[in-house]
Amino acid sequence: MKIEEATQTALDFLAKTMGKQGELGRARKTKEGGWEVEIEVIEESEYIKALGIPTSVYDKNLYIVGLDENLEVISCDKRELREVQ
Repeated sequence: MKIEEATQTALDFLAKTMGKQGELGRARKTKEGGWEVEIEVIEESEYIKALGIPTSVYDKNLYIVGLDENLEVISCDKRELREVQ
């Protein structure tokens, strides 16, 4: 499988299942033959939103999508990177 296919599969997964649009951060082939694709997404701060503070604070989050050798999504993990104004 090509890196372009793995990247597009991960981007499509986030868009279709979670409504997230992002940019490729990194993609790498795993030892098992699958892929690990990191996608950076800028979205509203969940913390600020939960506090009910009306402001435009956004977080840059990293979604890590794991794909097997057949490009089936096998995992998805979210990591917060930092706040952006």
